[in-house]
Amino acid sequence: MTNLVNRTKGFGSGQFVITHVHVRDLENHDTLTVTAGGVLRMEISARAVSDIRRPNIGFAVNKPDGELIFSISALNLGVRLADLAPGETCRVIFEFEAALAPGAYPLTVIAADNHEAVTGDSGAHHDTRERLAILKVAAGSITPAFDGVGWLGLCVSEDRVLNKIGLTPSNSDYNDR
Repeated sequence: MTNLVNRTKGFGSGQFVITHVHVRDLENHDTLTVTAGGVLRMEISARAVSDIRRPNIGFAVNKPDGELIFSISALNLGVRLADLAPGETCRVIFEFEAALAPGAYPLTVIAADNHEAVTGDSGAHHDTRERLAILKVAAGSITPAFDGVGWLGLCVSEDRVLNKIGLTPSNSDYNDR
């Protein structure tokens, strides 16, 4: 299995180091190509070099120009990772729908800590790997078609407001708008 972490040099304090990153499909095959609406798993492992209180691991998806589309972390999802002693490793697996328009999207992974609840400071990014890999999204099964970068998973319902206020489509200009 291809370890993506070998593709880039990280930056940060170096006290919590990303050791493995794999992007896989649901059949557990390494891949960086998915159809729009396809599901992927991103596995990120990081090793503590020193004591890490409230470790946190996350990733980001960017547009090719670097603009952030989406970022998330274990802590954002309500998962508090166990404190780590030097030499200990933790692994986080994110499963997500690649609800993106067809295109190429740089991925970033981050190993950080969020110990502000303990010490009052805001924590630190210990290892950040920008543009670790490019996720290629091909046209796929997201319906209905949408404009923009990503699908928000919306639904819509109709509320017959006209009937509530005594109007009908035939006696209003509502349908002409």
